[in-house]
Amino acid sequence: MPFTKTETSITERRQWWRNLNAFTAHLTSDGILNCKIYAIYALRDALEGQLAHRHSPRVNTDLLAIPALDCRVAIAADWIVRCGRVLFDHHEDLGEVAPGPLWKGKSGSFLERWQVWKQRFGEIGEHDKIDAETRTLAREGKSAMEVVENDSKRAS
Repeated sequence: MPFTKTETSITERRQWWRNLNAFTAHLTSDGILNCKIYAIYALRDALEGQLAHRHSPRVNTDLLAIPALDCRVAIAADWIVRCGRVLFDHHEDLGEVAPGPLWKGKSGSFLERWQVWKQRFGEIGEHDKIDAETRTLAREGKSAMEVVENDSKRAS
């Protein structure tokens, strides 16, 4: 990000990052850009867990321990709300993206990862110790995923 700590607050930088991702998701959804890979990075970073320590094989499953969870969930939800249908319909274009530590399947298994992301959005949406706005965004992300799935089933 093109900011230094003295220029702006962490909150402002996170909002800038979220706005950039939301704009990129919108352009990707409209077919102006092809940045679907960034959606996968955002979903992975928010929903596929964190290592307990940088060089540790142990996964920290505590949602509250994820750094900047509020920002990460907001960005992941923005990608799903704005671009979920494009991701779902064109997932074969994505190739393999290294998974987060909670993911135990193949890295290229998009539809299986989609289910994990939806489950994690649900867990975050119901976690009473997570900020109310973050819970709301997680529920919106999960709901948008369900709409995409249902629309896909009807179209088949």
